[in-house]
Amino acid sequence: MRQATRKVCEAFITRKRTTAARSTTDGKAIYLHGNKIAWWDDDDIDTLFICFCGYSTTTTKERINGLCELLGLGRPFYVKDFQLYFGCELRPVDSRETLRIHVPTARSCRAVGESLIAA
Repeated sequence: MRQATRKVCEAFITRKRTTAARSTTDGKAIYLHGNKIAWWDDDDIDTLFICFCGYSTTTTKERINGLCELLGLGRPFYVKDFQLYFGCELRPVDSRETLRIHVPTARSCRAVGESLIAA
């Protein structure tokens, strides 16, 4: 995991502000090049939203996978033949799609191989 990814994601998880390598967090959201790529739900502190904002780039994928890894969810996103995939479900993901993940449930689902994405 890149140092910038670790720095920003750890600050985000602990709800603190920081900036590193074109990424910033205010503790409520992670921004990459000004695009909000991850944020906590205002109503449920355990629910995370993720969006690639139309950019399934190596850096965006690194930041999101780094966040998932630090949260105990593994590194579920990958790109193959220019298509973004969610690995645990082996399904294509639209790079503009917003995914909702309930973190405690996703951790337990990961242990038994169920879906990480909340309905």
